[in-house]
Order: sequence, then structure tokens, then C-alpha cells
Amino acid sequence: MKKTLALVTLIAAGFSTAFAAEPKLSPMVSVDLGPALLGFVGTCAKAKDGEAADLIKTLKSVRVKVYEFEGTEANMVDIQRQVRGQSSIPLDSNWNQIVSVNKPDEALVEIHVRMKNADEVSGIVAAIANQERKGVLIEIEGDIRADQVEKLVRRIPVEGVPGLPTAPAAPTAPAKA
Repeated sequence: MKKTLALVTLIAAGFSTAFAAEPKLSPMVSVDLGPALLGFVGTCAKAKDGEAADLIKTLKSVRVKVYEFEGTEANMVDIQRQVRGQSSIPLDSNWNQIVSVNKPDEALVEIHVRMKNADEVSGIVAAIANQERKGVLIEIEGDIRADQVEKLVRRIPVEGVPGLPTAPAAPTAPAKA
């Protein structure tokens, strides 16, 4: 009986270790903006960029955390798993993974969204690991409408993408005579 009890205890300990949450890491950079501060930023931005201000004011929180894994044996897959484990948002069945980049010699990226309806996202979570042994976790909560994003994206200069503005040419120094 004692041997059976010891075996059951050992198995239970193994399961609890295998399925335990990631230990909390200390980020080297941490940004945490709640609804009050986002509302303030939105109000401040209103005069300069009304569309961006309207989008910012709909957000409930924006969190960015950067982790460094120097001096550990963790590879990029381990780093990404550990970074994802730091999320304060449980990625349940309401979340859809929309981006997965798996370039082990460069970076690993996962982006998940939680759809509110066909025209609105209510959350975005991105977990990124790179070859420099750094991990980044980005969490955005709030109602983001597709038309808001479209208006903002149309103003971002991107070379080679039809319909988007191009970046202005860098100024050149006058030729010396």
C-alpha cells in the first residue's frame, strides 16, 4: 500500500510539474497602459491626429514586456514558450492564431486575435523570440474596428505596396563645386 501511495504521489507530482504555468519572469522593459492613461493620451493626440486618437481611446489596455535570456540554455522555441507563458490573457478557444513565423535562425512570431464580430477585434496578443535571445510579449485589449485600422494603415509609408504612401526620399547633400 505504501509503495502504491508513493507511486501515485510521484505520478501526481510529475503531472503537476509537466502542466505547471510558466514561472514569472522579470522583464527588462515593461510598459503597462490602462484605460485612464490611454484616454488621456487619446485626448492629447486629438488635435494632431483625430483618427489615431479615436482608436487609442477605445483601448482598455496596452502591455509590452521585453525579456532577456542571456546566460541561459534556452533556445528560441523555449524562449517563445516562456514569453507566451507570461501573458495575463488566457488564450482560450475565443482566440485565433493569425500569424506564425517559424524561422529558427532569425525569429519565431505568434500573433493571436480575439474577434468581437466580423468588423471588430477585442484583443491582440503577440509573442516574439529572436536570435539575440530576447523575447517580447505584446498584449492589446479593447475594441478595434477594421475601418479605424484601415485609415491609419493607409498613412503609413511602405515601399512597394500599391495604395499606400511611399516614404519621402532622404535629403541629399548639395554637390560641392
